Amino acid sequence: MASVRSTLILIAAVVVGSHIYQNKSQELLANQSPAARNIADQVLGSATQYVIDKTNSGTEAVQNTIYKTTASPLVREFHKLPILQQEEIKKQICNDPSEDKEQ
Repeated sequence: MASVRSTLILIAAVVVGSHIYQNKSQELLANQSPAARNIADQVLGSATQYVIDKTNSGTEAVQNTIYKTTASPLVREFHKLPILQQEEIKKQICNDPSEDKEQ
């Protein structure tokens, strides 16, 4: 959970930084050279990309945790069932719900 919290803090920091940059960039950079503006754009772009990368890795970690704690144990229990019960469950899972309505 610390990773998710850190990611959320980074997202908030980039959003605030981006907001300040977009609203104040003209004022702050009016007297600066194009090179200074380019550096500011690169810093913002790098920070944004970092947050995107961390968000993606955080999402993947959450998905893995959900799978390990829910789906994986369910699949293990499924394989412990007799073959006929497994086949019946497969039919129910793979069955098109509209077919049930027609019957």
